[in-house]
Amino acid sequence: MPEREHRRWRSAPVSRPRQACLAADGTAMHGSRRSDGTRAGVFHLARHSDAVVTTVQATGAKHTETAAFTGAPDRLADEDLAGCLITADALHTVRAHASYLHRRAAHYLFYVTTNRAALHARLAGLPWKQVG
Repeated sequence: MPEREHRRWRSAPVSRPRQACLAADGTAMHGSRRSDGTRAGVFHLARHSDAVVTTVQATGAKHTETAAFTGAPDRLADEDLAGCLITADALHTVRAHASYLHRRAAHYLFYVTTNRAALHARLAGLPWKQVG
């Protein structure tokens, strides 16, 4: 490819999604310990488009990740969260998190596994093969 064409291709504008998509997740910071001996952790929201972390909230051990779920989005303005798609792992597949995002006019995509047995069974009973 001639150099001129290559430069033109690299500088072409990148289209951005109209609505933001954010991944919500928490992690324990390995090797870190607080004065009480517990491992420090963080809960963050990161953009799907470029993996930039938009907000972070300090947490304790992994079991406090669910408590931090609403804290990180609270740092975003309503207009930044409205229409935004939030993805999260099965740990966050709870009514309180879905209700919180609904009140903030955000969309959500949560994984449903057997850790929510009743919901998993209801979803497994749907006629998925007929969806087309």
